Amino acid sequence: MKANTHLHSTRLSLILGLLLCVSIAKAQNSDSLFTQSLINHIDSLTIKINKLQNEIDFLYCKFEIKDLQFNLKDFYQSIQITHGSFLNGCDGRFHQERYVAFNDSYSLSIKQLESYKEKYESLVTLLKNKRMSSNLSENQGFLLFLETGEIDFTIGHIEEYLAIFRKNLDAHLRGKL
Repeated sequence: MKANTHLHSTRLSLILGLLLCVSIAKAQNSDSLFTQSLINHIDSLTIKINKLQNEIDFLYCKFEIKDLQFNLKDFYQSIQITHGSFLNGCDGRFHQERYVAFNDSYSLSIKQLESYKEKYESLVTLLKNKRMSSNLSENQGFLLFLETGEIDFTIGHIEEYLAIFRKNLDAHLRGKL
């Protein structure tokens, strides 16, 4: 976000500097051809700056999405490994230390999932704000929101897997696993 703010201030400084040049040129030179050429050049630079800002906004959003997707997939694999370790060690008898250790792991996973859900909600808000405040194209916005659908899908799978983990912990507690 800090880099994004810096880009906006740099962009504004560049535009103000260019506008100052136009004002000075108008005051010093009454030649309208020169002034028009300078104005056209400023317009051209402004368009290029807007295109670059668009690309920066799109790439920034895409990076944030990919980062969350990667973290969620890594988290999901970690839960699968932990759950698999739990199941592999079950022998039909209740083991207090084992139950406590894996129950703590489960509880931490629930808290971590809540953190990821909050990050996901923040990401959706960021995308909506970028869509309104930036000149992201309809296609760019569509692509970004499509990728957030994958995140939502992964979160759903993690929730289902954690529910299975919980059932197995409960079964172990009752001596049924």
